[in-house]
Amino acid sequence: MKSKKLIVLLDEGFDIDAPNIDSIEHVKLLKYFMEKQHPKISQLEGFNQIFVDNKYCIMNVVEDLSDLAEKHLNQFVVLL
Repeated sequence: MKSKKLIVLLDEGFDIDAPNIDSIEHVKLLKYFMEKQHPKISQLEGFNQIFVDNKYCIMNVVEDLSDLAEKHLNQFVVLL
């Protein structure tokens, strides 16, 4: 059985609070961050749709990203 990998966004340098930007920009920043830091996840079918469906809520994006990554790569994505 393949071991699971945990991706902790805070530990990897993503600003989970982002007090100076609105929620839409925060979601866009996470998309950019994932494309640069985790290209395997960003290339999965459904990745872009997560950001379209949840453009106002970073928590929903992270939950859906984690579900997608777990399904295909046996990885989990969490904020902290």
